[in-house]
Amino acid sequence: EIRAKLPKGKGIWPAFWTNTIFTQAYSEIDVFEMFGSSNNIHSTVHRWWMMDAGAGHEQMMNYVPAQRDYTLKNGELFNDAYHTFGCEWTEDYLAFYLDGFKYTEIDISAENMDVFHQPSYIIISMAVGLLDIDPPDENTPWPALYEIDYFRLYQKPNTGGLWLAE
Repeated sequence: EIRAKLPKGKGIWPAFWTNTIFTQAYSEIDVFEMFGSSNNIHSTVHRWWMMDAGAGHEQMMNYVPAQRDYTLKNGELFNDAYHTFGCEWTEDYLAFYLDGFKYTEIDISAENMDVFHQPSYIIISMAVGLLDIDPPDENTPWPALYEIDYFRLYQKPNTGGLWLAE
């Protein structure tokens, strides 16, 4: 989980996600992404594969309930206050949380979900004006601040190894 106050403005893309090592099949878990909209976050999972005939990608929308976004109520923005974004990752499911509230869960127990049982890197990132979102404009506050209070990783005993890289 991460407790953070997110940046505000068009063209800003803060995220908290994981990625496996790039092998024949690999995955991405987006604990959250915010695409310039200061009151809405988005969570999803992806898998990629490489074969002799080429590569493939599937954004796992078919496996994710409709509630894979979370929008703050009453005009609140993610840059108004700190929020805790989390993901519980078990053998059977990925559950996504905002401030302790579970807003979506994904079943990863099926055979075609094996890429979500590989070791992953944790990534905390902020992109600015990439191809998938509109670029910043004169109303985008600068510098954009992704303020992180803490990042925590919890692991149950005897559930695998934990490696930290510098």
